[in-house]
Amino acid sequence: TAAQDPCASSPCSSFAECKVLGPRKYQCTCKEGFQGDGRICQPINPCVDNNGGCPENSTVCIYTRPGEVACNCLPGYSGDGVSQCNPINLCEQNNGGCSPLGLCKYTGPGTRNCSCSWHSIGDGFTCRGKVYQVSSIGASSVILLTGPPPTYPLLTQTGNIKELTGAGPFTIFVPQTDFIGNTTTVSEWRSRGLIQDLLRYHMVGCQKLLSSDLEAQESLTSLSGHKIKITVKENSIYLNEEAKVVLSDIVGTNGVIHFIDKLLIP
Repeated sequence: TAAQDPCASSPCSSFAECKVLGPRKYQCTCKEGFQGDGRICQPINPCVDNNGGCPENSTVCIYTRPGEVACNCLPGYSGDGVSQCNPINLCEQNNGGCSPLGLCKYTGPGTRNCSCSWHSIGDGFTCRGKVYQVSSIGASSVILLTGPPPTYPLLTQTGNIKELTGAGPFTIFVPQTDFIGNTTTVSEWRSRGLIQDLLRYHMVGCQKLLSSDLEAQESLTSLSGHKIKITVKENSIYLNEEAKVVLSDIVGTNGVIHFIDKLLIP
């Protein structure tokens, strides 16, 4: 009966324990994780006070259940969330996603600013430097004039061509390795001591010719002194009627690069 068990009528909160103290006497005590007078018990949210015990300024306190929390690192921080969360410096890995020719500046946890260095142009994520720098840095499948094994990355040697050290502008035609294959032309010209002439035949000095400019030309005079014939077929630009321009208008501070699918032979 109620007289014998005053807790039988559930006088306490559903989140409280009822303890019989005597006839018609009882005590309501909120369960762990709750607070109140026993008749009314509210869940305790530790995040309200002192960030729930989580490290200040670097974590966020997440309420998980009455009286319990989880500590998570704030965006831009890394760690276990409980003992420490350290600021992430994006610039420490892969140049922060900026261009290899760009500058990565740490601006705060998980943030950075990308800009191009003084000798290159672009938005910081894509920076293009002098044409010979671009030739030696980009994707390995695109940029190198190659010969049979051992492979010779000829365009990384263009600094040996004195004309390219000037202010320019220059227009350079770069054969893609995917199309060249195991050509013996490069090694033959090298063995004859004429490799610089072969390189110069892929370069035009004193002009920064975009694809629209090339279409308006019938021929160009390369740095080697030889002519390069320009034709347009099926909306594509061809050099000497054989080498097709497959990627155009890669602009640098001192010139422009066009990728072609064949070596140009004087």
